[in-house]
Amino acid sequence: MDKSGLIPISNINEEFLKNNTDQATPAGTAFTAESIASKIFILEIQSLVAPTIFGYPQRKTLGLDINRLQIIAAVLSKFTDTNLSSFDIHLNIACGQKSQDTSSDMAVAASLIASRNNIIIPRNTLFIGEIGLGGEIKPVKNLEAKIKEAGKLGFTRIFIPKCQKDKANSPNFIENVKELERILKHI
Repeated sequence: MDKSGLIPISNINEEFLKNNTDQATPAGTAFTAESIASKIFILEIQSLVAPTIFGYPQRKTLGLDINRLQIIAAVLSKFTDTNLSSFDIHLNIACGQKSQDTSSDMAVAASLIASRNNIIIPRNTLFIGEIGLGGEIKPVKNLEAKIKEAGKLGFTRIFIPKCQKDKANSPNFIENVKELERILKHI
């Protein structure tokens, strides 16, 4: 808004990312692309994983269903070396956005692993994929549109479900959460 009134924003994703380019990406930050109606939005997932000082670890979220966070944390604790059972988890989706699409699951998991292990994920990296209860990375809808939008915005490393490698022009495929953890520890 300026003195003459409201100014239209042609691409909300560009505006959102433009405001964040000068800052260093902290450990526990991961990006994803999500479909809302017919639009693709880039979401920044921020996690803080810290040892609990209570008997029962706290789980708090802003912009993500708490049940999804609980499931992803349980899957990571069971299928990876990232044990979250004695850690508080605070998760936020930046700029007050809300995640409604399960395709953000892999970014949530990457964010949790990165925060727990103090890993900084490069800013040009994006994760798209649903996580199943067996730790597998499941296919998502609108994958091609999500990759196209992410590419326009400078994301050059896009991790997608291995089962959808024939639908995308991305060389980075992930089959399960154990593989996700291994990749993040060597980033």
